Amino acid sequence: MHFKQLILCLTLLFSLSALSNETIITVGSKRFTENYILGEIMSQYLESNDFKVERKFGLGGTLIAFQALFSNEIDVYPEYTGTLSEAVFKKKNQSLEQLRTLSKEKNVEILKPFGFNNTYAIVMRTPHAQKLKIKNISDLSLHPKLQGAFSGEFQQRNDGWVSLKKMYKLQNKIRSIEVPLTYEALKNKKVDFVEAYSTEPLILKNNLKLLYDDKNFFPTYAAVPIVHKQLPQKAKNLLNKLHNSIDTDSMTKMNQLATQGVSFSQIAQEFLISKKLVIKKSILKNNSSFNVEKLIQRTKDHLFLTCLAVLFATLIAVPIASFISNKPRLAQPVLTFSGLLQTIPSIALLTFMIPFVGIGFKPALLGLFVYSLLPIIRNTYTAMNSIDPRIITSARGIGLYPLEIFCSIKLPLSLPMILAGIRTATILNIGTATLAAFIGAGGLGEPIVTGLALNDTSIILEGAVPAALLAIVIDFLFGKLEKTFNKSL
Repeated sequence: MHFKQLILCLTLLFSLSALSNETIITVGSKRFTENYILGEIMSQYLESNDFKVERKFGLGGTLIAFQALFSNEIDVYPEYTGTLSEAVFKKKNQSLEQLRTLSKEKNVEILKPFGFNNTYAIVMRTPHAQKLKIKNISDLSLHPKLQGAFSGEFQQRNDGWVSLKKMYKLQNKIRSIEVPLTYEALKNKKVDFVEAYSTEPLILKNNLKLLYDDKNFFPTYAAVPIVHKQLPQKAKNLLNKLHNSIDTDSMTKMNQLATQGVSFSQIAQEFLISKKLVIKKSILKNNSSFNVEKLIQRTKDHLFLTCLAVLFATLIAVPIASFISNKPRLAQPVLTFSGLLQTIPSIALLTFMIPFVGIGFKPALLGLFVYSLLPIIRNTYTAMNSIDPRIITSARGIGLYPLEIFCSIKLPLSLPMILAGIRTATILNIGTATLAAFIGAGGLGEPIVTGLALNDTSIILEGAVPAALLAIVIDFLFGKLEKTFNKSL
């Protein structure tokens, strides 16, 4: 009897374990409108076929998105054959079959194309182009004084500016601006031409002239789902059913709807229903709809990430600074190294960490921890060395041990300056933490990333304003805390 009960319990535990280990598919996207929409189409289609889906949208660029897929942090995201050929595998003019062969080495798989080609393009303001009689990219060589604006990624890619200017013999000066902002710079006449995508609705909206690629420089950029090999075969089969379901006009129209405030989820749902891939229709909200609950949750996530990083940094930085305070030879290398860490660009640091700790909360926490070290170490070190040596000598004279001197004299006298360092680190990190959204860590950076993708200032402000107010409130509270400690000394 007891044996049967034991078998029954084990069977029940096994069943519960199997339920708890239910497959969750993580769908990613890069940080521009079209990729959001394609990511949402794949997500809803998988959900309609009984898969649980977690969304990690707005990942910062090709390197981050592909590395997240390679590290199995996401299971699928929308990519482009030209980008895979030129930016990922570093081989020109690769066919789809050649790319599939190369992808096997990365433990990823390229599924069937969605059906449209979204190639790169160069655009100008139409009246300006007409005035200068510029129709082709090669015409820019006749106007070397015209200035362009390209994203950092486009400037570094093999199929980007460096190779483009060589083929077309261009001498124009270039400014580095992220894609969503290049249109604003062009519209406000700060630059003369910018990069664009051929399905970009802002070309029509802003009355821009798409320059003809008369030397056929840009390769084909067929949109494809790229998946990790461990993705269940059933999910791969479903995503392959999206093959040739989206043409260029359809994608452009969906992008246009997004710029008009229609949510990505609504656009995806309408598309799937129109293709009879989904029957059930649910109520969805617009991109710009303000949600107090989301704001509160994002603020909590943002504050928790920032404070936890600063807490860990304080626990590490204060002991290190205290240890080197009376060791000048050791102090200089430590201070120099912590200063070098501070100079690493935020996105570069977060990207570098993906192979080791993946995407999401962990790399964001680690990155903010690194940025918190310098102000806390430097302030603690300076405070410890500013204490009158006679006070330390007197303490030793009355028989106090080093630990007693530290706890009773050094730490209390240094506390105001240490708090100032923690205050600086916290305020800086509140701003830096908005970049964590580029690696799927959430927080107040989420609406900023979405707003940049849509070129929608109102959505950007949903993240930027609360982040600024949070910084002001935290700074005020630290100011009160410092005054309290100063009065007690």
